[in-house]
Amino acid sequence: MTISLLSGREIAGLNIENGIKRFHGDEEAYINILHSYSVNTRSLLDSIENMPGDNLKNYVITVHNIKGSSFSICADSVGRIAADIERAAKDFELDYIKRHNGPFIDITRKLINDIDEMLESLDLDINKPMKDKPDEQVLKKLIAACIAYDLDEINAAMEELKGFHYEADNGLTGWLIENVNLMNFEEIVEKLDGLPDGPDDQEVCYG
Repeated sequence: MTISLLSGREIAGLNIENGIKRFHGDEEAYINILHSYSVNTRSLLDSIENMPGDNLKNYVITVHNIKGSSFSICADSVGRIAADIERAAKDFELDYIKRHNGPFIDITRKLINDIDEMLESLDLDINKPMKDKPDEQVLKKLIAACIAYDLDEINAAMEELKGFHYEADNGLTGWLIENVNLMNFEEIVEKLDGLPDGPDDQEVCYG
């Protein structure tokens, strides 16, 4: 019998049940995505705290990314607010942005803090050892499997990655889980090849 880690847990603005369904009932995958969302979105919010200034283009890109990732975890209320702000920014409605940017940041930070509190309360470390970062050989295996579109090898590599907690992966594992589920194999190869100390470049040939 599989024990549910998230059963009965609630976070305002986050539909946990739908989030688990989105990842085909894989609670562990959803938990990793939530961790990735928390890490990445917190830094994105920091970058727009002082408003768009003269760089409205980067502001639009940042809000667009928050919108997409919020909808992906089923935080639809934050996603809708981000969508409205993105539209206003594209239409150069600076007064709207000035009124809504601060409340948007506060609401999203509250969501992130609630997610962090829930994740900290989950007893996930019992069966998983800690590593400093994902194993380079496993990432190379994942690249090769993505290039070959070998689903069995992709799943095997992901199971190896998900077998550990990492001190410093900067949300990489969660990002990989999400993009494997979406079958974004070219994006995965591009991402892993672009890591500062990541796997060596390989010749990519997609069939």
